[in-house]
Amino acid sequence: MRHSAAILFAIVFQFPIEAAPKWLAVTSTSPSVEAAIARAKELRAWSGKGIVVVSNDCTNLKPGLFLTAAGMSNDKESAQRTVSEVRNRVSNAYVRACEPKPGSRVNFGIDAVDASIFDVPPDAVNWDREDRISEVRAAGAIRVWIRRRYLKEHNDPREGRRTSVLVFKGDPSSAREISSDCTDAEVAVSGNLVALACARENAGDNLLHQVQVTDINSGSTVLKVERCRNPKFVTGRELTCESETIGLDGTLKLTRKRLPVQ
Repeated sequence: MRHSAAILFAIVFQFPIEAAPKWLAVTSTSPSVEAAIARAKELRAWSGKGIVVVSNDCTNLKPGLFLTAAGMSNDKESAQRTVSEVRNRVSNAYVRACEPKPGSRVNFGIDAVDASIFDVPPDAVNWDREDRISEVRAAGAIRVWIRRRYLKEHNDPREGRRTSVLVFKGDPSSAREISSDCTDAEVAVSGNLVALACARENAGDNLLHQVQVTDINSGSTVLKVERCRNPKFVTGRELTCESETIGLDGTLKLTRKRLPVQ
């Protein structure tokens, strides 16, 4: 009996249970995230609904596509009702199942395109595709939510580009924000400690970073290191990062250093 239980335990952990499918009320599909956003914005204008789903989040969909949808549901019937609601304006709307990849945005119910991004002006010339799409990264038992968003601010030097960094263990509704504005984010995790490197300065063509270590249980910052990047935990309470210095010729030099985390 014990032998059988051990075999079952091994099977369960070797082959994790797949996430239940999500049902999409799809109104259009495009290889361009910009086009998908534009269509979602039009959809929102008259229906109050509109999201963008990245097909790469779904194991059963063709990769490299962006789906505009009037909603995402846990059951097919709800998605079908949403499709019926929008068919008077979008005659070719349809229901499509998405089988979420483990750890994907769809798996956690996180929007690939933050709602604020819909307000990015069409003449924002320095916005790239990557600036519009949020990410979820795995770091041990922690999930890191790179939430890319738009801040409507007159004459903003970054045209409103902002990136928030949040962490959560299982439920993104309980995510803790560790930075409201982090460019070029790099993350390392050890237990309840999260080390985040963000670009904070420009030196010629080089970005200079700051490493901040946060205890996610208390929310307190336990260490800050200026001009350092690529943080890594070498033990539970020791961190390395690459110290950044600029030579007289403008060349960036990186030197690995080791720091205790108090």
